[in-house]
Amino acid sequence: MAMVEEIQEELKDKDVDQLDDYINKKFDDLNQGFINYSNTTREYVRSLAPKRSDYLSEEDFKKAKEEYQNFIAWVTGVIQKLSEWLKDLFEKILSFFKSLWNWIKAQVQNVAKKYTLYLNINCLLNFSPIYNKAFIIY
Repeated sequence: MAMVEEIQEELKDKDVDQLDDYINKKFDDLNQGFINYSNTTREYVRSLAPKRSDYLSEEDFKKAKEEYQNFIAWVTGVIQKLSEWLKDLFEKILSFFKSLWNWIKAQVQNVAKKYTLYLNINCLLNFSPIYNKAFIIY
């Protein structure tokens, strides 16, 4: 996993459209990864379905089918819980990103305010007649 500093270095010369393409690709990669894991799991679950040809008697096949139905019920329950968990997780991630963005903006504004204050004080001190008189007196 790339460190934040490496990503910042990679992004520093990109314009807004390039940043948009970059984040779209990252989310596309996330989506594709999730789809791949989901498809692999789905195919595994489907591969466990009993096949009539694997059983000698109708009774054995029926029993295997009931076990598979129970398994599917459990899998469905897990999928529903996973969906709820993912929804909550992504809501928390979105909230975190909103908070992070607001924090970054506040920090930038704070730096800008301090710099502006610094410039104003320097201008006042360097160009103020009162400052010049005070400097001469002391």
